[in-house]
Amino acid sequence: MMKFSIWIIVHVLIVQQVFATQSLILSHDVSTWKKYANTLYSYEIAYPEQLELYMTGLKSKRDGKSFNIQFPEISQMHGLSVNIYPNKTIKQIIKEELSFIDIGSLEKATFEQSINKEQLIRISKYQIKKHLTVSIEFIHIPTDSVSMRMDVFDGVLFTFHHPFGHFNQEISNKIISSFIFHK
Repeated sequence: MMKFSIWIIVHVLIVQQVFATQSLILSHDVSTWKKYANTLYSYEIAYPEQLELYMTGLKSKRDGKSFNIQFPEISQMHGLSVNIYPNKTIKQIIKEELSFIDIGSLEKATFEQSINKEQLIRISKYQIKKHLTVSIEFIHIPTDSVSMRMDVFDGVLFTFHHPFGHFNQEISNKIISSFIFHK
């Protein structure tokens, strides 16, 4: 019981720090953010200086094809994962990573699909700069809360892990909109 109480106190302190940091991040212009550029896959992305970028994947393959952007004091399951899929379309990425989604339904503007009694997905489309983007929200039915969001456009999949609201939607959107492929 003592360990659990200490965990709760530490968790609350971290969440308070994250919320304060998010307010600070939102008050700054994206032009002041750190930039990561990758020449192998020809892209760049900007992210707030308060966050850290960590390469993921096998140590021998940490070439920028997948990485996380997150608060340094919080686990990797509370941030943004980015996966690059060179020369793949939205439909190809979704078919490969989320095969349970009815690809034909992507023609609709917005739709929902049940996964099980506890969870459904809500899919919508929007534009980021010149990119048609498909947003997939995983919703916990009993609480109507979003446990994870995936945004896909040609060549890239962004996965936002934000249980407890740690990763602000507005920050997520700013990070996505900073992503550029260089052809």
